[in-house]
Amino acid sequence: MGRCYQRLDDAGRAYIHYSNACDTRPHAAEPRYYLGLMHQGHGAHELAQRCFADALRVEPTFVSPAVQDEVLITRSEDEVVQWYYRLSHDLKQQQYKEEAERIYRALLQWRPEEHYARYLLGNLLARARRWDESMAEYGQVPPQNDYYVRARLRMSIVLRLLKRTKEAYDILFECAKLHPSEGQLFLNMGKLLYDMNMHHAAVRAFERSVQLLPHDPQAHYLLGFMYMILGHENWTLAAWRKAVDLAPDTDSLRYDLGYMYIRRGRYDLAVGEFSRVLEHWPDDVESNFMLGMCYKELMEPARSIPLLEKVLRRNPRHAQALFYLGACYLQIGNTSLGKAYLRRYDHLIRQNQTRSRASRSESQRADRRADKHSEVVSAAT
Repeated sequence: MGRCYQRLDDAGRAYIHYSNACDTRPHAAEPRYYLGLMHQGHGAHELAQRCFADALRVEPTFVSPAVQDEVLITRSEDEVVQWYYRLSHDLKQQQYKEEAERIYRALLQWRPEEHYARYLLGNLLARARRWDESMAEYGQVPPQNDYYVRARLRMSIVLRLLKRTKEAYDILFECAKLHPSEGQLFLNMGKLLYDMNMHHAAVRAFERSVQLLPHDPQAHYLLGFMYMILGHENWTLAAWRKAVDLAPDTDSLRYDLGYMYIRRGRYDLAVGEFSRVLEHWPDDVESNFMLGMCYKELMEPARSIPLLEKVLRRNPRHAQALFYLGACYLQIGNTSLGKAYLRRYDHLIRQNQTRSRASRSESQRADRRADKHSEVVSAAT
């Protein structure tokens, strides 16, 4: 199988079958020999030599078979490096991550300055949650290399996942001193500052990221989100409008913009946003409810009623939909149906209040039992 794939120039599958053959018969030289031929045929002579030596180590009496399909070609080092990258990519695509890792390490052993391979190896290790090893690989990418900023961003992400938020921020801060025009650094610094409840500093970081990444919808959205937290709703609207202009097909952005329009009482503008969301998410409960509420506030109950009824078919205990549907039926003069929905709304609210009181009472009883048990233990000791 390995030979067939090698003849088809499918290095990834050929490598996998040769490796499986080596694992199946660890004392057989032949699969190691063909693996060496494959490396040699692509100009990777050092790795080929290692495979040939390994073949003789496991089977000293091995005699190489006569092969006629291998034509040695002189290749530049850059061509060999690109072959390594293609091979490792194919192995990752076929979920042979350990083999891909072995290829990256072989490439780095041959060319330690190949820092793109180091960056990709760090990514591979991070996805496997081998955090310390991935950090070690990222940390070896030097500041003058094109992948230094990306490596630092990845290191920050790993530290954030490990709940070491301050260290994650410090790495980006030091990197930003060397690369002050990299917008992604400030975007991620803003996220970390938000995690640390440093909201004003987060706003400054996001403002800087927007300056450096004027066409990044996420940067505009996060800046608007921070403005909303600080109570600057007009600024939030401006930032979110820009985000929607840059990513018009991102429905979650439109939903949030529509919500902000409702907060400002601009139901006419909110209708446009929620209508666009429902073109892609026609069964989304909350989008249907928001649009129905907007039509009700715009005194168009006939357009609101089918939307609210759709919400209740999906979620019969949606209290706000019951309330607004009752109000809509009262608006169009259907008093009996309107009152019926409002009675259901009152009944649901009372049920929720009863459950809430029962839950609080049970919690208080549990606290008293725990206190009594603690007193008994203290007396016994």
